Amino acid sequence: MNCYALHEYNDKKTNWKNNIDKAIIDTLSTEIADNSFKVSRWVVQSMLSNVEKIKFAFISRKENNNNKKHVVVKTHTLNTEQWAKQMNMSLDNMWNIIKHVCESVEGSKKLKEEMERESGRKPKQVDEADKKKDDEEEDEADGEYVLIKDFNKSAIQMYKKDAAE
Repeated sequence: MNCYALHEYNDKKTNWKNNIDKAIIDTLSTEIADNSFKVSRWVVQSMLSNVEKIKFAFISRKENNNNKKHVVVKTHTLNTEQWAKQMNMSLDNMWNIIKHVCESVEGSKKLKEEMERESGRKPKQVDEADKKKDDEEEDEADGEYVLIKDFNKSAIQMYKKDAAE
């Protein structure tokens, strides 16, 4: 079992101490919506480590003005596999995404050819001059990059940061 803590951020908005017993599933759903990346990461970690159960602990400050003392208000246990299916997560899909990101970062010619084939264009033929030019560009490719995914599309873009920053 993996245990994870969800912290009450704003007790004026949620007030877990008084309301959590009445609507634990609603509270959990709200927290997952507000912290979807963090919860998704926890589910993936649990899946990769082959953990059967995930336990969420709802943590609140004992006193609002003291940031050192906390209390566990409630816990809730979920089955990892069922929860992953409910969140539409699968390890096969995750590995494909990681592979795609790695190939994009490497500038894989194979990925470029696949994308050209999918779009209906023929992959261009590479001659010796192009290979030499690619080698020179590869030497100049050192630096810092930012990888951005457009949330409306399934495409990712990589941008090189300026050295002047």
